[in-house]
Amino acid sequence: MKPVVILFSLLFSTIVQAQDQSYKNSSLPIEERVEDLLSLMTLEEKVGQLVQVYFGGNLTGPSVYQSDDDKKENMKNGKIGALINVVSAQDTYLAQQLAVENSRLGIPMLFGFDVIHGHQTMFPIPLGLPATWDEDAMELSAKIAAREASSQGVNWTFSPMVDVSRDSRWGRIMESGGEDPYLNSIMAAALVKGYQGDLNSPQTIAATAKHFAGYGFAEGGRDYNTTEISMSTLHNVVLPPFKSAVDAGVASVMNGYHEVNGQPVTANSYLQRDVLKDQWGFKGFVVSDWNSIGEMVEHGYARDKKHASELAINAGSKMLIPTPLIIQEYINHIESGNISDVETMRNDLAIEYGADFTCPMTTGIFLRIVAEYNYENLSKKETEISPFWRIIDPNSRLSDRLSFYKKIITDKRNDEIQC
Repeated sequence: MKPVVILFSLLFSTIVQAQDQSYKNSSLPIEERVEDLLSLMTLEEKVGQLVQVYFGGNLTGPSVYQSDDDKKENMKNGKIGALINVVSAQDTYLAQQLAVENSRLGIPMLFGFDVIHGHQTMFPIPLGLPATWDEDAMELSAKIAAREASSQGVNWTFSPMVDVSRDSRWGRIMESGGEDPYLNSIMAAALVKGYQGDLNSPQTIAATAKHFAGYGFAEGGRDYNTTEISMSTLHNVVLPPFKSAVDAGVASVMNGYHEVNGQPVTANSYLQRDVLKDQWGFKGFVVSDWNSIGEMVEHGYARDKKHASELAINAGSKMLIPTPLIIQEYINHIESGNISDVETMRNDLAIEYGADFTCPMTTGIFLRIVAEYNYENLSKKETEISPFWRIIDPNSRLSDRLSFYKKIITDKRNDEIQC
C-alpha cells in the first residue's frame, strides 16, 4: 500500500507543479497564461510590475532617488517590471538575470529606450520622415531600428511621437510629424508596423504612441505648458494619429506632463478610458511620462503623491516612470479598495509574453538573434526603397556585441538550457 501512496503523492505533486507552471507554457493562449500568472502573484509583485526605473543609464528627466543596490533588491524580489535607458547587451542580460533567476516567479523585465529615428543607423528626424510621403521607407526605418535595438536587449521603444504641432517655437516639434494630422497618421501606422511586426520575432520591439494627447499644442511653444483645445480640434486634429497607431496595433501609449483644458492628461479619464479604451478598443497599456504622476502635485492638481497615484491609475495610467517610491502608495490604495489590483496588470503582462516569456534569458537578444541579425537578409528592394537608406559597414558596429552573444550561446549550450 505504501508504494501506491508514494506514487500517488508524486503524481499529484507533478500535476500541481505543472499547473503552477502553466504561465510558462508557450502552447497556451497568452490570455490564459496571464490569468494563471496573476493568480500566483502577491500584491507587491503585481504592483512591482507597474514600475519602471532607470538603472545605470542616462537620465532623461528629473532624478527620483533610489540607490542601485535598492533597485537590484527590488529586481530580485519581482518588484520592478521594466528598466529604462539600459541599452548594452551585457547590461540588459545581467539585469534580466537578476530578475529571472532570483525572483519567485521568474518574470522577465521590459527594457525601454527612446529609439526615435534609428538606433545605430540614423535616419531623418521624425519631422522629415512624412516629407518623403513614402510609407514603405518609414516602416523600413523602424524595422532597421528595431533590429539594432533588440540586438542590445531593448524590447520597447518610446516611439512614435505623433503630437500634431503648429508652433515652430516648440522645442520638440522635430520629434513629431509636424502640423498635419493626415501625415502624422501615416507615419504613426508605418512606424508601429516597422517596430513591432507581429511581436513574435526577437528582432521586433514594442512601440509607444506619445504623448496622449495634445502635448504639441503647448501655449507659446513652451514645453510642459498648459493647452486649451476645443473638442473639435481635439477629435479632428490631435487624436487621429493616435487612432492610427492603435489601429496598427501599438503595444503601449504614453501620456504627458501637460494639462488639457485645466486637467493633467495623466489624470484624464476621458482621454485614457472613454476614448482610448472604450471607443477605440485599445488593448495595450498606458505608461506615464517621466515622473508625470508625481508632477501632478506641482501642477496643484493633486494634494500629494498618494493622491496623485490614485488619480493616475483610476484615470487609466498604468506603468510608472520612474517612480519606485509610489509603490507603497499603490498597495495602500488597493488594500483600501480605491483601485483594482488585477485590472491594472493584464495588458502589460501580455506585452511581456510577446517578448518570449518561455525562455526569458533569450528575450529579444540572444540565441536566435545572432543567427538572424545581419543585413544580408534584407532584399534588394528593401535596401533601395528610399534614397535615405544606406548600409555603411554595419557589421563593424556589431563585432563587440556579437562576441558577447557567442559567449552567452556557448554558456547556455553547456548548461543545456532548453527553451
